[in-house]
Amino acid sequence: MRKLDKLGRRAGAAALAPLASVALVASPAHAATASVRLTFSSMTNDGSAPLNVDIARSGGGTVSTKSDAAWLGQVGRTPSFNAQKGAPRGVLRLTAKSGDPLSPGSRSFSFGADVLLDSGTTASHTSGSTDNGDNVVQRGRYGDQGQYKIQVDGRRPSCRVKGSSGAVLVKSSVSLAAGTWYQITCTRSGTAVTLQVLRFTSTGAVAATTKTTGYGATGSVLAPGSRPMSVGGKLTTSGQVATDSDQFNGRVDNVVLTIS
Repeated sequence: MRKLDKLGRRAGAAALAPLASVALVASPAHAATASVRLTFSSMTNDGSAPLNVDIARSGGGTVSTKSDAAWLGQVGRTPSFNAQKGAPRGVLRLTAKSGDPLSPGSRSFSFGADVLLDSGTTASHTSGSTDNGDNVVQRGRYGDQGQYKIQVDGRRPSCRVKGSSGAVLVKSSVSLAAGTWYQITCTRSGTAVTLQVLRFTSTGAVAATTKTTGYGATGSVLAPGSRPMSVGGKLTTSGQVATDSDQFNGRVDNVVLTIS
């Protein structure tokens, strides 16, 4: 669980963006409803879902923990950009111990994380490279019946929700600046899919809030209970780092999934 001074420092975001308060403020209501609430102080799930949390690795890569003085605590550090085949890759893997607590079905849900991109991450990395896409949070693959995903292609956040009735893709107009913390949250409610991006100052205050909403029927978002949820890259259906890993390059914190 986050230190109280860190939570309090960013609590002002809740007044501007209620959806984001799940990741910023440890209120009893959110603690009771969040399926996933993951920080890097303990690398365990503080949410309600019974999950195993570990790291899928290839090429000697990993997801390490680093102290971030501005962020007042430990954060996740993913591998740096490397376009070579067989380069170090590391993806956080969340797997249900029983049942399928990671599928929202037809219910409203939101998911997201706080991210900081490396300075070497540029728009050119999204084309013709084995290290592109910068996936943040994902469950399900593109062709699966159920998928929810946040990615940062060319520094532009986008969110995709797919279910039994179709898919909605929402792209933000925001271009993420390297070395700056952002919170990215995607919410599906009815036929609306809303992507929210908060930009933080170096002191943890909210500097800007941008919301983008797309509409369309998505239906029931389901996946086999064995399908892992990933943070920082793409996994295969068996939970291994995918060849097209879409490795996130930077720092990540406060991963959340809340199902209403």
